[in-house]
Amino acid sequence: MDLNAKQLDRAVGALVGAAAGDALGVPYEFGSRPLPGAGEPAEMLGGGLGGYEPGQWSDDTEMACVIAQVAATGADLRDESALDEIAAGFLDWHSEAADVGIQTRRVLSGLVGSPRKGLAERMRTRAAELCRPPPGPGPVRRHLPGADEPSRAEGCPSWRGAGSRHRVHSGRR
Repeated sequence: MDLNAKQLDRAVGALVGAAAGDALGVPYEFGSRPLPGAGEPAEMLGGGLGGYEPGQWSDDTEMACVIAQVAATGADLRDESALDEIAAGFLDWHSEAADVGIQTRRVLSGLVGSPRKGLAERMRTRAAELCRPPPGPGPVRRHLPGADEPSRAEGCPSWRGAGSRHRVHSGRR
Protein backbone atom coordinates (compact mmCIF):
# COMPACT_ATOMS: atom_id res chain seq x y z
CA MET A 1 0.00 0.00 0.00
CA ASP A 2 1.30 3.43 -0.92
CA LEU A 3 0.56 6.28 1.47
CA ASN A 4 0.46 9.90 0.45
CA ALA A 5 2.34 12.45 2.56
CA LYS A 6 -0.70 13.28 4.70
CA GLN A 7 -1.46 9.61 5.41
CA LEU A 8 2.17 8.89 6.21
CA ASP A 9 2.27 11.86 8.58
CA ARG A 10 -0.83 10.55 10.35
CA ALA A 11 0.60 7.04 10.60
CA VAL A 12 3.85 8.33 12.08
CA GLY A 13 1.91 10.60 14.45
CA ALA A 14 -0.21 7.68 15.62
CA LEU A 15 2.87 5.58 16.38
CA VAL A 16 4.70 8.42 18.12
CA GLY A 17 1.59 9.32 20.12
CA ALA A 18 1.05 5.71 21.16
CA ALA A 19 4.71 5.36 22.17
CA ALA A 20 4.59 8.56 24.24
CA GLY A 21 1.38 7.46 25.95
CA ASP A 22 2.88 4.06 26.62
CA ALA A 23 6.03 5.63 28.11
CA LEU A 24 3.81 7.78 30.36
CA GLY A 25 1.91 4.71 31.51
CA VAL A 26 4.90 2.42 32.10
CA PRO A 27 5.55 3.58 35.69
CA TYR A 28 1.94 2.86 36.64
CA GLU A 29 1.38 -0.51 34.92
CA PHE A 30 -0.71 -2.95 36.93
CA GLY A 31 -0.62 -0.68 39.97
CA SER A 32 3.17 -0.84 40.26
CA ARG A 33 3.03 2.76 41.52
CA PRO A 34 0.09 4.90 42.65
CA LEU A 35 -1.50 6.99 39.91
CA PRO A 36 -1.01 10.77 40.12
CA GLY A 37 -3.70 12.58 42.07
CA ALA A 38 -6.36 14.77 40.51
CA GLY A 39 -4.73 17.66 38.68
CA GLU A 40 -1.24 16.13 38.94
CA PRO A 41 0.44 15.30 35.63
CA ALA A 42 1.68 11.82 34.83
CA GLU A 43 5.44 11.75 34.47
CA MET A 44 7.84 9.61 32.48
CA LEU A 45 9.41 8.13 35.58
CA GLY A 46 10.53 4.78 34.27
CA GLY A 47 10.34 1.73 36.46
CA GLY A 48 7.11 -0.18 36.09
CA LEU A 49 7.22 -3.92 35.63
CA GLY A 50 10.23 -4.11 33.35
CA GLY A 51 12.74 -1.82 35.04
CA TYR A 52 12.27 0.71 32.25
CA GLU A 53 14.25 3.91 31.94
CA PRO A 54 12.35 7.23 32.12
CA GLY A 55 10.71 7.79 28.72
CA GLN A 56 11.13 4.18 27.62
CA TRP A 57 8.02 2.53 26.21
CA SER A 58 6.85 -0.97 27.06
CA ASP A 59 6.57 -4.24 25.19
CA ASP A 60 3.26 -3.06 23.73
CA THR A 61 4.98 -0.36 21.68
CA GLU A 62 7.92 -2.62 20.88
CA MET A 63 5.51 -5.13 19.33
CA ALA A 64 3.66 -2.35 17.48
CA CYS A 65 7.03 -1.29 16.03
CA VAL A 66 7.53 -4.80 14.66
CA ILE A 67 4.21 -4.46 12.84
CA ALA A 68 5.11 -0.97 11.62
CA GLN A 69 8.42 -2.24 10.22
CA VAL A 70 6.60 -4.84 8.12
CA ALA A 71 3.98 -2.28 7.08
CA ALA A 72 6.75 0.11 6.01
CA THR A 73 7.88 -2.42 3.39
CA GLY A 74 4.55 -1.92 1.63
CA ALA A 75 3.40 -5.43 2.47
CA ASP A 76 -0.32 -6.10 2.66
CA LEU A 77 -0.82 -6.87 6.35
CA ARG A 78 -3.73 -9.13 5.42
CA ASP A 79 -1.39 -11.41 3.48
CA GLU A 80 -0.19 -14.51 5.31
CA SER A 81 3.43 -13.93 4.23
CA ALA A 82 3.34 -10.46 5.84
CA LEU A 83 1.84 -11.99 8.98
CA ASP A 84 4.66 -14.55 8.97
CA GLU A 85 7.15 -11.64 8.86
CA ILE A 86 5.40 -10.00 11.81
CA ALA A 87 5.42 -13.27 13.74
CA ALA A 88 9.15 -13.73 12.98
CA GLY A 89 9.75 -10.14 14.11
CA PHE A 90 7.98 -10.91 17.39
CA LEU A 91 10.29 -13.88 17.93
CA ASP A 92 13.37 -11.77 17.15
CA TRP A 93 12.16 -9.05 19.53
CA HIS A 94 11.30 -11.62 22.22
CA SER A 95 14.89 -12.90 22.29
CA GLU A 96 16.24 -9.51 23.42
CA ALA A 97 13.25 -7.76 25.04
CA ALA A 98 13.62 -6.00 28.38
CA ASP A 99 10.17 -7.21 29.41
CA VAL A 100 7.72 -9.64 27.88
CA GLY A 101 4.21 -10.15 29.23
CA ILE A 102 3.42 -13.54 30.73
CA GLN A 103 0.99 -14.70 28.04
CA THR A 104 3.13 -13.30 25.24
CA ARG A 105 6.15 -15.15 26.63
CA ARG A 106 4.15 -18.38 26.84
CA VAL A 107 3.15 -18.12 23.19
CA LEU A 108 6.49 -16.98 21.78
CA SER A 109 8.80 -19.21 23.82
CA GLY A 110 7.04 -22.28 22.44
CA LEU A 111 7.87 -21.21 18.88
CA VAL A 112 11.56 -20.34 19.12
CA GLY A 113 13.41 -21.91 16.21
CA SER A 114 10.26 -22.38 14.12
CA PRO A 115 10.56 -21.96 10.35
CA ARG A 116 9.34 -18.59 9.04
CA LYS A 117 6.81 -20.00 6.57
CA GLY A 118 3.55 -20.68 8.39
CA LEU A 119 4.79 -19.06 11.60
CA ALA A 120 1.78 -16.74 12.00
CA GLU A 121 -0.61 -19.69 11.80
CA ARG A 122 1.44 -21.66 14.34
CA MET A 123 1.45 -18.57 16.59
CA ARG A 124 -2.33 -18.22 16.34
CA THR A 125 -2.79 -21.92 17.05
CA ARG A 126 -0.48 -21.86 20.06
CA ALA A 127 -2.17 -18.77 21.46
CA ALA A 128 -5.59 -20.36 21.02
CA GLU A 129 -4.40 -23.50 22.81
CA LEU A 130 -3.18 -21.39 25.70
CA CYS A 131 -6.41 -19.38 25.72
CA ARG A 132 -8.28 -21.81 27.93
CA PRO A 133 -9.20 -20.03 30.16
CA PRO A 134 -8.89 -16.72 28.27
CA PRO A 135 -5.71 -14.75 29.03
CA GLY A 136 -5.58 -11.31 30.58
CA PRO A 137 -5.29 -8.20 28.43
CA GLY A 138 -1.67 -8.74 27.42
CA PRO A 139 0.07 -7.59 24.29
CA VAL A 140 -0.17 -10.94 22.54
CA ARG A 141 -3.94 -10.54 22.47
CA ARG A 142 -3.66 -7.09 21.02
CA HIS A 143 -0.90 -7.79 18.53
CA LEU A 144 -1.09 -11.41 17.47
CA PRO A 145 -1.34 -11.51 13.68
CA GLY A 146 -4.91 -12.19 12.63
CA ALA A 147 -6.18 -12.93 16.14
CA ASP A 148 -9.32 -10.87 15.67
CA GLU A 149 -10.92 -13.52 13.54
CA PRO A 150 -12.71 -16.12 15.69
CA SER A 151 -11.99 -18.82 13.13
CA ARG A 152 -8.28 -18.04 13.35
CA ALA A 153 -8.26 -17.67 17.14
CA GLU A 154 -10.47 -20.75 17.47
CA GLY A 155 -13.22 -18.75 19.10
CA CYS A 156 -11.39 -17.44 22.17
CA PRO A 157 -13.95 -15.01 23.67
CA SER A 158 -11.23 -12.84 25.14
CA TRP A 159 -9.83 -12.16 21.68
CA ARG A 160 -13.18 -11.51 20.06
CA GLY A 161 -13.90 -8.81 22.64
CA ALA A 162 -10.98 -6.69 21.55
CA GLY A 163 -11.52 -6.96 17.79
CA SER A 164 -10.95 -3.32 16.97
CA ARG A 165 -7.46 -3.39 18.42
CA HIS A 166 -6.70 -6.56 16.48
CA ARG A 167 -7.91 -4.94 13.26
CA VAL A 168 -5.64 -1.95 13.81
CA HIS A 169 -2.59 -4.11 14.33
CA SER A 170 -3.33 -7.07 12.11
CA GLY A 171 -4.93 -5.29 9.18
CA ARG A 172 -7.85 -7.74 9.31
CA ARG A 173 -11.32 -6.33 8.70
